[in-house]
Amino acid sequence: MIPRLVAGFATLALLLSARPAGAVNIDGRLDVEYGAALITQTTQTGDNDNDVGKVDYSWGSELDGGYGYVANGVLYLFLSGNSLFRWTIEAQTVWLPVDVFIDSRPGGQNQLLSNNPSPDSYFYNLNQAAGLTFDSGFEADYWLSLGGNSNIGSWPMVMAYEGELPTAGGGAGEFLGSTACGGPGTLSGGTNPFGIQATVDESNVAGVTHGCGASSGAGVITGIEWAIPLVAIGNPTGCIKVCAYVGYGDHSGLLNQVLGPLPPGTCNLGAASSANFASIDGDQFFSVCPTANGVAGPPPQGLTLLGAEPNPSRGDRVLVTFALPDSRPAMLQLIDSAGRVVRERAVVGSGGAGTTTELSGGRRLAPGLYWLRLSQGRTSVTRKVCVVR
Repeated sequence: MIPRLVAGFATLALLLSARPAGAVNIDGRLDVEYGAALITQTTQTGDNDNDVGKVDYSWGSELDGGYGYVANGVLYLFLSGNSLFRWTIEAQTVWLPVDVFIDSRPGGQNQLLSNNPSPDSYFYNLNQAAGLTFDSGFEADYWLSLGGNSNIGSWPMVMAYEGELPTAGGGAGEFLGSTACGGPGTLSGGTNPFGIQATVDESNVAGVTHGCGASSGAGVITGIEWAIPLVAIGNPTGCIKVCAYVGYGDHSGLLNQVLGPLPPGTCNLGAASSANFASIDGDQFFSVCPTANGVAGPPPQGLTLLGAEPNPSRGDRVLVTFALPDSRPAMLQLIDSAGRVVRERAVVGSGGAGTTTELSGGRRLAPGLYWLRLSQGRTSVTRKVCVVR
C-alpha cells in the first residue's frame, strides 16, 4: 500500500477513535446515527425554491425534515433543507434565520413575551416575535437561531445565537459565535460557555417545491445541524420537544416552513405577533426521546430496511431487502450526496423481512456515497450505500 494512503487511514482511524460513541461530525450532513426522520415536511415553501447546490449559497428556504437523538449528554438536531443565504453585489449578506425553540423543563413560555433576549438589537432581537403562540402543551424554555449578518465582509460565515426563556421573561441571550458553512460546527468569536456547535450545508436541491400546496420533504440529507449539550438546556432526562421554523430576517414574522409541518394549503404566516399554532391542525413541534442506548429506536409499525447487496456496489444493480407492516403503498429511493433521487421504485405488500427487489436504472451509478430510503406514509428508514469503480 502507498505510504501516504497508509498515513491517511491512520489519521482517519485516530479521528474516529477520538469521537465519542454515538457522536456525529457537525457538518450539516445527515449521518446514519440519526436514524429515521422524526417528522417530514408536507407543505411547499412560500419562499423561493431556486437552490443552486452550493454549500454556502441558497436562494430559498425550506425545512424538509426533522431528526434528533441524545447521546453522551448531547442533543443532536438535524433539520434537512435550506435557509436563504446569499450575498449582494454590494457584498452584503441576505438571509432568513432558522429559529429553534426547545421545551425541556417545567415552565417556559407558551406565548412569547416582549421582554425576551435581544443579543443583537435588531437582527437577533427575539422581542420582534412577541405574541407568537405555540401549541397547547409546548412551553418554550430555550431559543436558538442560525443565520447570517448584514455587515459587509461577514460573508460567508454563519452566525449562531441563543437565549433562555423563563416563564416571566427576562432571560439572558448570547451570540454564540460564527463558523463556515459545511462545518466544522465549532463556533468562535462569541460567548459559548457550554460549547454548543452548529452549521449549515446549503447544497440541497431536492425537497419541497415553491407554493402553498402539498409536497414532500423526504430524501433530503443536507441542512442545519446543532449539537447542544444537555447542560445548556436544563439537563433534561425525558423527551425534549422541538419547534423549528424559518423566520423573517428581523424575526418579526415567519414563513410556512415549520416542523412539525403546517397543513398543506397554508401559505406564509406573516407577522409573528398574530401567529397561533394552537389554532392550526396538527402539532407544530416534534419530540426527541432518549433511549436506553442513547440513540433513536427502531421505526414504528415494523417498517424495516435491512440494506442493499452488494454493498459496496459497482453501480449497475442494487438489490434491496425490506419489510412493510401492511399493504399501503411505499417508495424505495436511492439518493446521491447532493440530495437528488437517482433511482426509485414503488413497492407494496406486507411480505416478511426477506422481501427483495431490485433498484435498477438506465446508467451505471457514479462512484460515491448514496442513501437508500424506504418511506411509507409519514414513516421512513434510511441506510448508506457505497458505489465503487
